[in-house]
Amino acid sequence: MLEITIVAVIALIFISYLIHTVYLLSKKNAALHTELKELQIAYLLNQVAPHFIYNSLISIFQLCKSDLSLAESAVKSLCRYLKYNLTDIKHNKLILLEQELKNIHDYIAIEKIRFGERINVIFDIRSRGFKVPIFSIQLLVENSIQHNIVNKYDMEIIIFTFDDKDNYYIRVVDNGFGFDTKTLSKKEDRLNIGIQNIKDRIELQLNGSISFDSIIGYGTIVEIIIPKRNLNSA
Repeated sequence: MLEITIVAVIALIFISYLIHTVYLLSKKNAALHTELKELQIAYLLNQVAPHFIYNSLISIFQLCKSDLSLAESAVKSLCRYLKYNLTDIKHNKLILLEQELKNIHDYIAIEKIRFGERINVIFDIRSRGFKVPIFSIQLLVENSIQHNIVNKYDMEIIIFTFDDKDNYYIRVVDNGFGFDTKTLSKKEDRLNIGIQNIKDRIELQLNGSISFDSIIGYGTIVEIIIPKRNLNSA
């Protein structure tokens, strides 16, 4: 009887040790997963900042050739834009939709200095107060302008947000030339790199999704879906 008791105690101790070891390993794996996720997000954001700065500097460079006062105004807009966003980029933060919309207004102000009334952005915001990855919507607007404005006289972009009981929805609609969505996973140009960047950050940070509906000659609709249950814990 004593031997059975001793064996039972040893077995319980061993089982407790195994449970504790599994707990520690799972905790360690969760920490490693979180760290890896943060590194992935940091890498993606490091792609975003140079992409935006590059496009902005190109616009300013063009202005320097034609209107130095406008170029000076564009530099001030860019400095203001970076001042309010570099901290959020550094810390991989999600930002409120309202801040992202402000980012878009600042970006459009820079581009309008160059292209004037050829760019028209309409904001139809029916849902507010939720968070998005920094530069996510702005990059979609930037892509629409950069890949259409040179060969199209008037560029119109509509940003539309709404929600239901499960999700928040963001749609960016443009009247550009459109493209074959089947080529998104095949090309390695700046457009596809930027789109993949947005897709990866939405999935990593919010477990959300992004889809594209484009008709060549008519334009493109991009839709981002953000589940509310994931946003509450973000």
